[in-house]
Amino acid sequence: MIVQIKSATASDVLFSTLNLIISITTAIHMKIQGTAFITYGTTKPSLQTRGKRSVGDSTVKMKQKMSNPISNHPRFECENQMYAATTAIINSSNDDVKKDYLPKLAAGEMIGTFAHSEELGTPTSDNAKTTFQNGKLSGEKIAVPDGDIANLFVVSAKSGDKVGLFLVDADSKGVEVSKAECFDGSRSYANISFKDVDAKIIEDSSSEAIDKLLNQAAVLFAFEQVGGAEASMNMAKEYAMGRYAFGRQIGSFQAIKHKLADMYISLTLARSNCYFGAWALGNDAPELPVAAATARVSATKAFYECSKENIQTHGGMGATWEFDCHLFYRRARLLSANIGGQSLWKDKLVSSIERSNLPQ
Repeated sequence: MIVQIKSATASDVLFSTLNLIISITTAIHMKIQGTAFITYGTTKPSLQTRGKRSVGDSTVKMKQKMSNPISNHPRFECENQMYAATTAIINSSNDDVKKDYLPKLAAGEMIGTFAHSEELGTPTSDNAKTTFQNGKLSGEKIAVPDGDIANLFVVSAKSGDKVGLFLVDADSKGVEVSKAECFDGSRSYANISFKDVDAKIIEDSSSEAIDKLLNQAAVLFAFEQVGGAEASMNMAKEYAMGRYAFGRQIGSFQAIKHKLADMYISLTLARSNCYFGAWALGNDAPELPVAAATARVSATKAFYECSKENIQTHGGMGATWEFDCHLFYRRARLLSANIGGQSLWKDKLVSSIERSNLPQ
């Protein structure tokens, strides 16, 4: 679906998008040296190397094609999660936390991540198991992006009868990190255990702060998904134009034409919704909940469909290691679940539209 932007011109959208990109790259600046690799394996950085991006030893290494738009470069592996952690601090009313951590995050001296997931459900004031009491935080978080290399955790936890956000240093006593296996081997995830860990308050009793943070992050992830969808579509198009069967390009066959057309349609709709999300995010507009959910739902659908049809366009070879198609499919499935699945964001979209239609 396309949500029309009534109060923004094309220049407004472009300006907001550029400001968004500039703010992210500034806050998450990291120095990268040498050749980039997509790393698959079970290597776990030690606590001494935490916070430093390292390829390390691994069972399989594939040299990355630097022109690959899927952004598997180590710099981009934690960008969106760094954005979530940094934005949580920016949104905070705790000036001391901002003063202590934002300069280090902006300089690339620290890696932050958002630890939110517990078991299979989304933490709420009713089911959250991680707790904060008397300055101490206890509980477990699963599938924390870059949790094995981050040295700063923004953790959602129950405080009293509400859920808030808290800051934990990875080197604090009581923090245990175990690397988790991931469907997309180019991304690192970890399970984190907290046992009476010292924590600083970001927002101690505000579910609205978490909702706003997720909406902000959803826009960024949507743009990553659109980039992956476009890369998948272009890969399928190039293969269809260069592969011949029965004396003609396979792209001339109706079945392949329809696949490519459907991919283009879903991508174009998702990109339009992402521009709406960028405008809402850049202007802190009240439409952000609707815009974020719309961008998230459409971009998730587009990336999944394009990555899946890319494999089909390549035929039986598309799922083999000789082709990169499955890498996009893996990333699509990962991004579709990292801040809540499609059903969650569809519910958010419907509820946001309902609230926006209520009389003021």
